[in-house]
Amino acid sequence: MHEFEGDLLIGGMRLSHLHGELELEAHEDRALDWDFSGRIVFTPEECQCLECARRYRLVLADGRAGLVVLSRLEPLDDGHIVGEFLPQKRVAQEQLVAAQA
Repeated sequence: MHEFEGDLLIGGMRLSHLHGELELEAHEDRALDWDFSGRIVFTPEECQCLECARRYRLVLADGRAGLVVLSRLEPLDDGHIVGEFLPQKRVAQEQLVAAQA
């Protein structure tokens, strides 16, 4: 796991200079997007426009980007909120498997 800084794109809106930790950084040959999972720390104000199970575009400061889905938002002791995210591709695969069951 390592720390990152980046932006989260929400439709026509952008949450800038967010900090978090990446657990997964995967990239397939010839793919444009990266697969990311990890955590981002948000302020309460930033969380007002976020929803779990919604798709967002995470753009890292180094230029890599990928679609992610917030899986959980949980308050921290210091008044901030941690948001856990998964790659959109993984969430879509899990939904397909659940629908076939």
